[in-house]
Amino acid sequence: MDKKDKKKSEYQKKTDNLLIALGIAALIIIPYISFKFAYTSDIYLLTFSQIAGRFGEQNRLIVWGISLLTFFGIVVMYVNALLKNKSKLLKVLLGLMVFLYLVTILVPFLPSFVRRISDIHNYSAYLAVVVTIVYLIIFIGSFYKYDKNLFWKAFVSLLLVIVIMVFLYLKWGTSSIWQAVFATVICIYLYFTMLLVIRSPYTDPEKTMRELIEQKEEHERKRKEYEAKTKEYYYKKKEEKEKK
Repeated sequence: MDKKDKKKSEYQKKTDNLLIALGIAALIIIPYISFKFAYTSDIYLLTFSQIAGRFGEQNRLIVWGISLLTFFGIVVMYVNALLKNKSKLLKVLLGLMVFLYLVTILVPFLPSFVRRISDIHNYSAYLAVVVTIVYLIIFIGSFYKYDKNLFWKAFVSLLLVIVIMVFLYLKWGTSSIWQAVFATVICIYLYFTMLLVIRSPYTDPEKTMRELIEQKEEHERKRKEYEAKTKEYYYKKKEEKEKK
């Protein structure tokens, strides 16, 4: 095996490790966190926010929210990198979604104390779900110009997910069990959609991983250069000041 082939195998190994880690997160970690949180109290009467507010489980709400956001962000950014998708709209929506989820998990739900803060929490929670669905529709829609077969598989699957979640919402309402199922289904859907993208003949996971690593290394190199120049600048300033 020559040096080039060895380097390729290293990139492929990193890709495989990423898929394994994301698979564990989607199929085990996030479902476990979600359902364990839901079963802290009545799964049909209370939401995650109400559980956090009434029983002092704010830390658990934060862990759940951060886990979900981290997984979502990594998957969509990786898929966009695979497809060379640089949509500004998706970036804006992703930023808005992250903001809304952070508000939801960090602003406490305490209606008995401060009603206005609780209203902010509630509106953010509803908007976060809506923005998530809108993001996914546009995200999947962007597949069309790259791979039509991939688009239809992902789009039909997304419609099925939406139908299931709407049905469960009508049955359970906004409850902790619905939120747990929503988080689990979205993560599993995203994971298997990512696998479809990776298997598309129009993507090159190994090349993408190499480019991502090179970008990271280049960013690190520039950061170190900046730090070195900054230190040198202040060192010279200090010397000039001492001479005076």
